Amino acid sequence: MPAPVLHAGAPTEFAALLKRFRLQAGLSQQLLAERALVSVQAVSALERGYRKAPYRKTLERLVRALELLPDARATFEAAAQRARESRQADVFSYASNLPRQLTSFVGGETVVADVAALLGSAPLVSVVGIGGAGKTRAAIEVGSSVLGSYPDGVWFVELAPLTDPTRVAHVLAGALRLQESPRRSVMTTLISYLEGKRLLIVLDNCEHAIPATRGVVGSLLRECATISVLVTSREPLSLAGERVYRIPPLT
Repeated sequence: MPAPVLHAGAPTEFAALLKRFRLQAGLSQQLLAERALVSVQAVSALERGYRKAPYRKTLERLVRALELLPDARATFEAAAQRARESRQADVFSYASNLPRQLTSFVGGETVVADVAALLGSAPLVSVVGIGGAGKTRAAIEVGSSVLGSYPDGVWFVELAPLTDPTRVAHVLAGALRLQESPRRSVMTTLISYLEGKRLLIVLDNCEHAIPATRGVVGSLLRECATISVLVTSREPLSLAGERVYRIPPLT
């Protein structure tokens, strides 16, 4: 099954500046990433406009790595601020049920950028790690950061409270606000609704329902070629085409 095409749109002002300053410094994306202590995927996602704006700490590292003079630094930081404001506007203009976060997300900028970049190349990404590693918060931040790439929204599905694994599809239908019908299966309802839509489903805390989640996700990805799925779990789903990101414990 081909991966969905996510349209980031034309490169943002910040993306163009980042690429220009990098080339002026004679740096490849790999060298800039090494100097700034970020991943090359993060640099690539920012330059392509797939990720509109860096976190403030990442911005500071890029400024130091590029050795920008005061005027260039001011221009660079102002462009990042405008990109950040534009991303916030996207959050309010696209459909989403992402939980509201009341605290800032510090220390996970590279994780968010890496997972967002993976979503640009694969229809299924699993964020895997031990309990307490910050998988849920990272997934919410990723969903928020890529919201503008999914015209039909980003939908968060909390599976931790689920006691009957056979109800995974029903919980997903509820999160998507679908009305179930006694005349057809819930999977038929999901496929009918999702076919042709460009949206991201975030399935959170799947470890206690791996077989059922694997079945639901596998069926949806086979039948609905334009959706993407982000999973958090203590282990991967082990599906074809799945990209796995092993998250380190939060510092």
